[in-house]
Formats: sequence, structure tokens, C-alpha cells
Amino acid sequence: MTAGVLLKLRCPCCRGGLELRAFAEDYLKGVDQDQPGTSPVPSGRLRIIREGVLLCNRCRIWYPIASYVPVMLVFQTPFHKTFARTHAQEIARLPNYNIPAGQPKPGEHSVQATFTEQWNTLQNDDLSFSYSREDLENLHRKVLLKWSTAPPPDVRNILNVGVGFGVESEVLHKISGAEIYALDLNFSLLGSGPLFREKPFLHLIVGSLFDPPFAEKSFDLVYSQGVLMHTYDTRQAFNSIARFVRDDGRLFIWIDAIEDIFARRGIRGLLTKALYFSSLVVRPVLSRAPSLLRSVAIWVISLLLHPLMVARELHPGKWSLKNTNHHFRDYFTPRYVHMHTFNEVVEWYETLGFNDLRLHSPLMFRRLFGRSLFGIGILGRRMATEDSVESRSSLQEEAVGVNAH
Repeated sequence: MTAGVLLKLRCPCCRGGLELRAFAEDYLKGVDQDQPGTSPVPSGRLRIIREGVLLCNRCRIWYPIASYVPVMLVFQTPFHKTFARTHAQEIARLPNYNIPAGQPKPGEHSVQATFTEQWNTLQNDDLSFSYSREDLENLHRKVLLKWSTAPPPDVRNILNVGVGFGVESEVLHKISGAEIYALDLNFSLLGSGPLFREKPFLHLIVGSLFDPPFAEKSFDLVYSQGVLMHTYDTRQAFNSIARFVRDDGRLFIWIDAIEDIFARRGIRGLLTKALYFSSLVVRPVLSRAPSLLRSVAIWVISLLLHPLMVARELHPGKWSLKNTNHHFRDYFTPRYVHMHTFNEVVEWYETLGFNDLRLHSPLMFRRLFGRSLFGIGILGRRMATEDSVESRSSLQEEAVGVNAH
């Protein structure tokens, strides 16, 4: 975590500002000081926080920073107790501050556990699901966001909701040049922290999409692919992240579509329906099972079906048993996997004042990957009001005045 990120982060409980207390820090040499979000220090080095806490003086709460990643949860986890033991001396110097004591949203402990296991299985692999880095760049640039020439010039910062181990966020920066705030509930991000420590444009944060640690209407683009349907309520998750899109900003989501289950025909259609209905039986059991039992079950399924998975993948030479394990964890272990229709999702956008809705490109997906694209991908733009335009102009004038001094 760079010290400059503190300007963007807020207490997820009260939205107030935060105070940094660093326990261990590093300095990076040769980092471009013009990168957004960086905080230059003497001799051209960038200060990054490896271990520490963020303090909310209003709520009297401390939020951990571990392996360069701030953990901005409103509720307590076993990790908090481990962190407190590891840094007992430093925490003792904060006698009037406490671990967050809020309540998670329904099922969040289960969601956190299963997705942490899933992404720990794949950490920093060459493939993310079926895609290589080059595939992911083409997928985002030409299919989902359709920035085939250049990204909109007003997309300077992006909130990426649900990031796996972080490679998707890296791709979003590559195709946009924007500063990326990568938010995910799963603790595998702590393993990703050292991998991305020398990328000051990418900020990994453990947090809930229902309580993001930011000011509302503070992002040019909020982006979430394949995540919202894994919460207790997809519509509520959509409403939650939409709060953080600025006026005249953009919101993109991709979620599973119920049409894709029942529209397929022939042998593939039968297999798709069989897999879907089997997941309705298996998922509630495995998501609630002890971690060891869940892992054993997924490894058995993976060993049995690995040859079939290799045969159908885009990169069979790179596809390993752990990729198969990751795939079936994603299919069988999340507590929630909701399905929705296009009409439902379009109405969500319209209800919250988003217009200029643009769909993903199934034709380009087929040309790139030789298969059908499934799911619902929509990019919408929030209508700007006169008040919001005047407010943004005023802030820009103030910023110019500050820079002039």
C-alpha cells in the first residue's frame, strides 16, 4: 500500500478519513512519481506500507495492513486476532482503539472462506479461469468494455469489485491507464500483495462490496465481472456498488444469465442443464461443509474430470490439475450463485438513473475464442445533473488553485 492511497480510503463504517500508523515500510527506487496515487519521498523513492494499521478517530477502530494490503472489513475475522497477536506491542500503543465489531452481510463469512480457498489454489497462475493475460486484455478491450481504439479520456480511476488474485485489475490498468482500486472479500489478496508491490497504480484492498472503504460517487468507472451473483442478493449488491460511480461516470457488471442454461440445445444443452441442476444439490452441502471435507470432495471431482476439462480448454498445454480444481471450486463451493435475465438487469440500471447502456459483444467473443459468450455484460453511464457538473467544476478550479501554490 502506498501512502498516497490514504487520500482515497475512508472508514467503511462512517466514511470518515483515516490516520496511518506504519509498523514496517519499504521504499521503491525508480518509480514514476507522476503515477496517480503515488506519494513521492526524498531522493526519488516511493514509500510503501508493508505492515501497519489505519485508524478511524471517529469510530475508534483500527484496520490492519498486512503484506502491503489494507483489510477494510467492518466485521472481525480470525485474521484480526492473528494480526493483533503478531503486532501485540504496536497494538498495545493504541489502547483506545478496537477491532471492527460490525456484522457481516448474510453469508459473507462463507463466501469469504470458499473464495479464499479457491484463489489460494490458483495464486499467480498463467491462466485465470480459461484465459491467458493476452486473452484477458482482448476480452476486456474488445468484448466487455469494447475499447478497441482508446479508452474514454475521463476514466482516470477504476474501482474493480471482485478481483481474484489481481490479474484482472492489472489488465484494466493496461487498457485504460487508470489508477485501479482492487476490492475483494477473499484473503488470498494477502498473498498477492508482494507480487504487486512494485505497481503503484494498483491498490489491493480486502473489503466487502456492501461496505466499500471509499467516498460515494468517487470513481469514474466501477467494474465487476462475475461477482455480484455470489452475494446473498445480486440486486442489493448492484445498488451498493452503483453508489460509488460519480455523476457522468460508468458502471459495468457481468453476471450469469438464466437464459444461457435453458437456451442451449442438443448434447451440450443436456450436459449444461445436468451440471447446473447437480450444482443446486452439491453447492449447499459443500459451501457449509468443513474446509477439509470440501477440499477432498473437490479434488476427487477434479481428478475424475480433469481429462475432459483439458480437452475443452483454450490453452490445454497450460491447463493443469490445479486449474481444474479452481474451476470446480468456483462451480460447486460458493454459497450463492444467482441467475438473472437481461430484462431484470437493464431495469436495475434504469432505476438508478443510468442510460447509454451498451452490451458486451458476443460476435467479437466468438471471433476471438471460437465459442459462445454467456452471461449478461452491460456498461452504463450515470446521468449528470446540473448540480453535479457545477460541483465538479468547482473542485477542479480548487485543485488548480492548490497546484498553483
